[in-house]
Amino acid sequence: MKTYIIDFHGTIVKSYDLEYKFYQKIFADKGVKIKAELFLRLADMYIHKKRDDLNEIYNIFEECLNTLNLREAEIEKCMKRSAGKFSVPEDVDYTLKNLENKIIISRGIENLIKTALKDYEINVYGNLLERGNGWKIRRDIITAGDKLKKLKEICDRKECGKLIVLGNGKSDIEILAYADVPVVTYNAPKQIRKIVMEKNGLILKKGKFYEMLDL
Repeated sequence: MKTYIIDFHGTIVKSYDLEYKFYQKIFADKGVKIKAELFLRLADMYIHKKRDDLNEIYNIFEECLNTLNLREAEIEKCMKRSAGKFSVPEDVDYTLKNLENKIIISRGIENLIKTALKDYEINVYGNLLERGNGWKIRRDIITAGDKLKKLKEICDRKECGKLIVLGNGKSDIEILAYADVPVVTYNAPKQIRKIVMEKNGLILKKGKFYEMLDL
């Protein structure tokens, strides 16, 4: 049996595209003043080049959710609407439907990813959106370092079988430090591609995500 560990952001989708769709749906029918104030926060993040800072992104998401005082039913509705706007590329869609044992490990919002990938029967591990005294995105699930810990945990499962890791970030392939597994990369920077080639991994061609089915 083969187990495919797939990164979500940057591999299946471009960065936090799904989360931004969710953010847009939340504001679809809100007042101009509220939208303007929170949009300025988002713009400020972009101007100061913090758009790749996960904590900064989620700080703004949390502020939006709590400022608008959204109920769970509203959040669920927004998730479904934003996930409906999300599209998986054809070659990725074909691959996800044909891979038998697959797991998503992501720094994205787990609840949202599960909604978007509901047709693929994939176990998802990510950062949970929860409701307590207010809305909170738990970020202690998959931080950059915790991703490796989760990969090792999966490696240690008896039923795991042959493990294949797919990702395009350094943390996705550092698993090679303790597990001799095939590594596949897709749209990765030159530095990552170099390490994958040194470890006899596979670099998927653009539009040919399904090549990993041959492993």
